[in-house]
Amino acid sequence: MLLISTYGWRAHWLRNLREDPRVRFTAGGWILSGRAEVIEDNAQKRALVAADPFFPAAPFVWVHAILRTLFRPLLVFVLRRWVEPRPLVRVRPELRSEADARCGRER
Repeated sequence: MLLISTYGWRAHWLRNLREDPRVRFTAGGWILSGRAEVIEDNAQKRALVAADPFFPAAPFVWVHAILRTLFRPLLVFVLRRWVEPRPLVRVRPELRSEADARCGRER
Protein backbone atom coordinates (compact mmCIF):
# COMPACT_ATOMS: atom_id res chain seq x y z
CA MET A 1 0.00 0.00 0.00
CA LEU A 2 1.32 3.44 -0.90
CA LEU A 3 0.46 6.56 1.09
CA ILE A 4 1.34 10.09 0.07
CA SER A 5 1.37 12.99 2.49
CA THR A 6 -0.13 16.02 0.75
CA TYR A 7 0.93 18.17 3.73
CA GLY A 8 4.52 17.00 3.56
CA TRP A 9 6.45 16.54 6.79
CA ARG A 10 3.95 18.73 8.66
CA ALA A 11 1.55 15.78 8.84
CA HIS A 12 1.59 14.33 12.36
CA TRP A 13 0.92 10.77 11.15
CA LEU A 14 4.10 10.95 9.11
CA ARG A 15 6.13 12.20 12.06
CA ASN A 16 4.73 9.35 14.15
CA LEU A 17 5.88 6.82 11.53
CA ARG A 18 9.41 8.15 11.83
CA GLU A 19 9.35 7.28 15.53
CA ASP A 20 7.58 3.93 15.23
CA PRO A 21 7.09 2.33 11.79
CA ARG A 22 4.68 -0.35 13.06
CA VAL A 23 1.17 0.27 11.77
CA ARG A 24 -2.28 -1.29 11.90
CA PHE A 25 -4.76 -0.74 9.10
CA THR A 26 -8.09 -2.03 7.86
CA ALA A 27 -8.38 -3.59 4.41
CA GLY A 28 -11.46 -5.42 3.20
CA GLY A 29 -12.81 -5.64 6.73
CA TRP A 30 -9.61 -7.21 8.08
CA ILE A 31 -7.42 -5.49 10.64
CA LEU A 32 -3.82 -6.02 9.56
CA SER A 33 -0.44 -5.17 11.00
CA GLY A 34 2.44 -3.93 8.93
CA ARG A 35 5.59 -1.91 8.70
CA ALA A 36 5.83 1.50 7.12
CA GLU A 37 8.85 2.68 5.18
CA VAL A 38 9.25 6.34 4.25
CA ILE A 39 10.70 6.62 0.77
CA GLU A 40 12.50 9.86 0.02
CA ASP A 41 14.50 8.93 -3.08
CA ASN A 42 12.75 10.57 -6.06
CA ALA A 43 13.77 7.88 -8.53
CA GLN A 44 12.31 5.18 -6.30
CA LYS A 45 9.10 7.19 -5.75
CA ARG A 46 8.65 7.71 -9.49
CA ALA A 47 9.23 4.00 -10.16
CA LEU A 48 6.67 2.95 -7.54
CA VAL A 49 3.87 5.18 -8.82
CA ALA A 50 4.67 4.28 -12.43
CA ALA A 51 4.51 0.56 -11.67
CA ASP A 52 1.30 0.81 -9.65
CA PRO A 53 -0.49 4.11 -10.37
CA PHE A 54 -3.45 5.00 -8.25
CA PHE A 55 -6.57 6.49 -9.71
CA PRO A 56 -8.76 9.23 -8.34
CA ALA A 57 -12.15 8.13 -7.10
CA ALA A 58 -14.75 8.10 -9.84
CA PRO A 59 -18.43 7.21 -9.55
CA PHE A 60 -18.64 5.18 -12.75
CA VAL A 61 -16.89 2.05 -13.93
CA TRP A 62 -16.40 3.46 -17.42
CA VAL A 63 -14.40 6.40 -15.99
CA HIS A 64 -11.97 3.97 -14.35
CA ALA A 65 -11.79 1.95 -17.56
CA ILE A 66 -10.76 5.06 -19.51
CA LEU A 67 -8.21 6.07 -16.85
CA ARG A 68 -6.65 2.61 -16.84
CA THR A 69 -6.38 2.36 -20.63
CA LEU A 70 -6.44 5.52 -22.72
CA PHE A 71 -5.23 7.99 -20.12
CA ARG A 72 -2.83 5.73 -18.22
CA PRO A 73 0.36 7.20 -19.78
CA LEU A 74 -0.82 10.74 -19.00
CA LEU A 75 -1.83 9.77 -15.47
CA VAL A 76 1.53 8.11 -14.80
CA PHE A 77 3.33 11.19 -16.14
CA VAL A 78 1.38 13.48 -13.81
CA LEU A 79 1.78 11.18 -10.79
CA ARG A 80 5.53 10.91 -11.26
CA ARG A 81 5.84 14.70 -11.14
CA TRP A 82 3.28 15.16 -8.35
CA VAL A 83 4.94 12.69 -5.97
CA GLU A 84 8.47 14.15 -6.15
CA PRO A 85 8.16 16.90 -3.50
CA ARG A 86 5.96 14.80 -1.20
CA PRO A 87 6.90 12.06 1.26
CA LEU A 88 5.83 8.62 0.05
CA VAL A 89 5.18 5.81 2.51
CA ARG A 90 5.11 2.15 1.53
CA VAL A 91 3.28 -0.10 3.99
CA ARG A 92 4.00 -3.80 3.82
CA PRO A 93 1.68 -6.17 5.68
CA GLU A 94 3.30 -8.56 8.12
CA LEU A 95 2.38 -12.17 8.45
CA ARG A 96 0.35 -12.86 11.57
CA SER A 97 3.17 -14.82 13.21
CA GLU A 98 5.60 -11.90 12.69
CA ALA A 99 3.13 -9.41 14.15
CA ASP A 100 2.41 -11.67 17.13
CA ALA A 101 6.13 -12.17 17.80
CA ARG A 102 6.71 -8.42 17.87
CA CYS A 103 3.87 -7.97 20.35
CA GLY A 104 5.15 -10.83 22.53
CA ARG A 105 2.13 -13.02 21.85
CA GLU A 106 2.16 -16.72 21.28
CA ARG A 107 -0.20 -18.62 19.05
